[in-house]
Amino acid sequence: MVSKDGKSTGRASRRSFLAGAVGAAAVAGRVKADATRVSGTDAVLLAHGAALEKVDRDIAALHDRCAQIHRQVRDICVVPGTMRTLAAAADARTLASGDARVPARTLVVQAESALRRDPQALDPGLSLTAKLASIKAYRSEIEAAYRRAGYPKLEALHRKLAQAESDLVDAIHATPAESIAGLVVKLRCAERLGMWNAAD
Repeated sequence: MVSKDGKSTGRASRRSFLAGAVGAAAVAGRVKADATRVSGTDAVLLAHGAALEKVDRDIAALHDRCAQIHRQVRDICVVPGTMRTLAAAADARTLASGDARVPARTLVVQAESALRRDPQALDPGLSLTAKLASIKAYRSEIEAAYRRAGYPKLEALHRKLAQAESDLVDAIHATPAESIAGLVVKLRCAERLGMWNAAD
């Protein structure tokens, strides 16, 4: 951990502490495999940890499905001429970094933002009214495509999973550990949130 002034605050001791915890992970795994050896708050922590791992897997699968729908909508809904230069530039940036094309919804937001900054943006040959009408029509088209693909239901599920994730993290943070088994769950949760890292 680093203080506000950038100075180390016990880095060596924490590194040793983490090393010891990681070294005990196998022990924790054996304890987890035999629930009869775990009781009290450690049993609660192990249950929370297992639930959090499942939520993470569900969120990852959901992200994959959402990404698939974003690709489908871009394939189905042709970007209007008003937005094509903007879309080409945005896609070039993301593709260059190894990511997929920019989602259609993001393109709409970027186009509207560009026009707020400069009404002459996108296509100087068109009036602002015409450009806004083109963007509005494209928005309606892509939203219909998202609805057909079931995206609103996935958004609702994502909110539910995100809340479950937050609740489990809070519960793990608030539950004291009684042994190394519970401690490992808490450390894994802390590492997951970026509270610990290899440099600490």
